[in-house]
Amino acid sequence: MILMRRSREADEVHTTLIASVNPGLVAIQGVARGPDVSASPVTGTPCVYRETVLYQMQGAGRSAHFVEVARDTFAGPDSSFQVEDSSGRIPVIALGADFEITKDTFTNDGSAKKLGETAKAWITQYGFTWKDTFWAALTHKFKLEEQRIEEGSAVYVLGTVAPAEDELKGINPSNYMLCKGGQHSDFIIGSGPRAVVEQRIAAAARWRFVTAVALATVGIVFILTGLHVL
Repeated sequence: MILMRRSREADEVHTTLIASVNPGLVAIQGVARGPDVSASPVTGTPCVYRETVLYQMQGAGRSAHFVEVARDTFAGPDSSFQVEDSSGRIPVIALGADFEITKDTFTNDGSAKKLGETAKAWITQYGFTWKDTFWAALTHKFKLEEQRIEEGSAVYVLGTVAPAEDELKGINPSNYMLCKGGQHSDFIIGSGPRAVVEQRIAAAARWRFVTAVALATVGIVFILTGLHVL
């Protein structure tokens, strides 16, 4: 239900130029800017936000599961970056946001999607060795996931406009910033044009709804079967 509400709000709130924002819920579309950036271990591109996580398969048979063994997150000073459009810039405080951003997933099972040497070097610094072969994955299977917002990439933000903190004033003429509002306020940061982000949100909402219905149906079947046995 929450995802469905977010899908409706993302569709209903019109995009506003940064120079025209006013306090309250707004949507903006622009490109991501620093001032601080960090190179992605996966692509080498500068990012204003990224989260790189390594998982290792542990256990055997039905009990086998991935366990997080390394994590590296970059979120700029105070988890902030800037969004720029034709009218100006505004700081975005990413704390509490729901991210619908670029995400890459790799596994070392000999699949066609290979991990680059830079990413392998990043893994090595945590004491692990990544080998892209089916046989290596049988004994040491890993999964690497990275989600990121690249410097200069298209970004869409649905969030609450509030007065900027002192250190962020002057970035845009109105001295506002975008952040999460009250406890139940929606705050979405997405990679790409608005239409693409809205499609991802809507697709996630539909998938969650279908999954919930399927689980509820299975539960009802088990209950009815149990009653019939009794």
